[in-house]
Amino acid sequence: MDKKMKILKRICRSAIEIIIVLLLFFIVFGVGSYWAGLFNPITVNKYVLTNGTKTVVFQEMRHIGTGNFYKRIDNDIRYYRSQGYVFGYEGIFFIGGREMYVDDKIDYTQHYMEQPNVLGGLHKDDVNLDLNWLEISNSIEEKMKIVNNNNQKTSGYVSQTLYDLPMIKNEQKMSENGIDLVNYTTNNLIRIRYFENLSNNYNFDVHRLLSAGNPIEKSVIIDDRNKIVADFIKKEQRDKILINYGAEHFDGIFQLLKSYDDNWKIVRFERLEVL
Repeated sequence: MDKKMKILKRICRSAIEIIIVLLLFFIVFGVGSYWAGLFNPITVNKYVLTNGTKTVVFQEMRHIGTGNFYKRIDNDIRYYRSQGYVFGYEGIFFIGGREMYVDDKIDYTQHYMEQPNVLGGLHKDDVNLDLNWLEISNSIEEKMKIVNNNNQKTSGYVSQTLYDLPMIKNEQKMSENGIDLVNYTTNNLIRIRYFENLSNNYNFDVHRLLSAGNPIEKSVIIDDRNKIVADFIKKEQRDKILINYGAEHFDGIFQLLKSYDDNWKIVRFERLEVL
């Protein structure tokens, strides 16, 4: 009986020690994360660029944000147009363009919402700097065909299809499970803020460490679209340009501009709270 009691006491003592260690770990982890700002709201940057001849205002965007953020962007677009800026925007559409959504009622009083299709209203000089879904799918399939042909004799190689892409898989999974992007974001906001801030502020992208991604998807969704924007800026005759585009695109677009003209530089930037 005494032997059993001693064993039980040892187990209890070990369990208490483990609990104390874990508790201390989470306290240190939580305090460190809070101090590092990893639970802070997510921000996007608004850059002002120039090469000495042209001025570009580049507003980073996100697909989900606060109503206040999108209202601010709406007002900015209208202001820059009034100052003579040509407005180029991101927008992947199935058919047609933004004019299909002109009658959409935008409720900026929502706390969190999806990015509206017609920010700033419609204007005849606005330019959609993007591919449509048909162009994207065709480009991906063409590149996959090349990769599949080059690897068809490789032992164990499995041919890729459009439905193997992480982007398509995620869309299908969310659709099958009836997941609404705004509700998902709201319910997971702390976690999303933590990992986004870890990536944005400290260049530590957990998502990319856990998932290698697909180089074909990146080449079309990121690289090809970056080139559309950079080429527009390079060729546009007007010297004042406003660009609204996804936050993940800025670095690649800026690098392309520098490769075209080394005089391009960032002269000012502002952080805006988005989520």
